[in-house]
Amino acid sequence: MDFLVIIIFILSAIGIYLSGEFVVNNIINFSRYIGLSPFIISFFLMGVSSALPNLFLGSGAAFKKIPELSLGDVFGNDFINLTIVISLAVLFSKYKKIQVKNLFIKQSVIFMILAALAPLFLVADGILSRYDGLFLLSLFGFYIWWSFSRQNYLTEKIYYSSDYKPLRLALKEWSAYASLLKIILGIIILFLSAQGIIYSAKFFASILNLPLVIIGILIVGFGNSLPETYFAISSSRKGETELIFGNMVGSVIAPATLVLGIVSIIFPIYINNFLFLEINRILYLLVIFILLWFILKKKEFNLYTAIILIGIYLLFLTSLKYIYFN
Repeated sequence: MDFLVIIIFILSAIGIYLSGEFVVNNIINFSRYIGLSPFIISFFLMGVSSALPNLFLGSGAAFKKIPELSLGDVFGNDFINLTIVISLAVLFSKYKKIQVKNLFIKQSVIFMILAALAPLFLVADGILSRYDGLFLLSLFGFYIWWSFSRQNYLTEKIYYSSDYKPLRLALKEWSAYASLLKIILGIIILFLSAQGIIYSAKFFASILNLPLVIIGILIVGFGNSLPETYFAISSSRKGETELIFGNMVGSVIAPATLVLGIVSIIFPIYINNFLFLEINRILYLLVIFILLWFILKKKEFNLYTAIILIGIYLLFLTSLKYIYFN
């Protein structure tokens, strides 16, 4: 039985990663017919789309009345994106720094920071309620409205590929429908893989005597952040700054607002370990202070930023060991 559960977990982890990549790649193929700014493309096609595993995992966990698995998943995912992903992007960049000059990107990063903090402060009373979920969903909706209201920015740079065609003509071609069918197939595999993760996570939590929040942070959250990490490294090597930030902003905002909002509406999330919550809040604030300092004062993320953020993530892992393994 133990061996079978391990096999289910491994296959589900592989499935949730590969199907996530499959969905994202086919959305990108379909998007070649549409012109948008690089930031918006990476925000929706990489950032928001990569939150699909978090969404399927979270909603499935909520229906099974174990939403704390989703909370751990989102905390782990967002903390990795705010520390490790941006650090690796800096380390793999040509000049070991990423400049932030565009005002729209700066404002988006600030909103991302507020979105990441929101769930941590909403659960200060020990519960992420349905009303909190509605508030988080409204934050996500507000950012979408605000970003698309910036018409000047959206038309500053247009991604035209050699495949670009008006949408009415694109929908007459089989390749467009083939991409849509592949997206649907990938979403089905995502859903099934998420169910396997939920089942095996419950088993590991009982065997290891660990809270589901920690399983979500250490195992599920890390696994779900792999596509964003790979995309950030690839974009950094090519010097695509807007793609890096679009990916990071979407990868943080969507889980923290859209996913947790939906999950908490389905089933409220209760926090039992307030020490875990307080340490998370302190470390998040530390990361956010550093990000704001470098983006507002230095107007770039450099090697020093990367080293500090990696150190904070190691401190985060150490805090988990202190709370749950001593």
